[in-house]
Amino acid sequence: MSEEVRDNMRIVWDAPIEMSDGVVLRADVFRPIGESTIPAILSYGPYAKGMSFAESRPFAWQRLIKTILCRWRPQATNIRLGSCQIRRTG
Repeated sequence: MSEEVRDNMRIVWDAPIEMSDGVVLRADVFRPIGESTIPAILSYGPYAKGMSFAESRPFAWQRLIKTILCRWRPQATNIRLGSCQIRRTG
């Protein structure tokens, strides 16, 4: 387990999480610097811990981004986020 500060985040790599049956899972934990109450985003699966959600699940990522854009930026018609481009019609 190691820690670093990068991009205004405190990152703990391979943090151990013990399950009730004694099995230990490992997670990468990203927190903002400073103390505050913030919402959490949890992404989990049996593979690709080091891969971003957008890379490992591109269709789910696009659906999530479209939902966010429709809710928070209804006037947006053509937005590019990383390698994902969203075009709204209608």
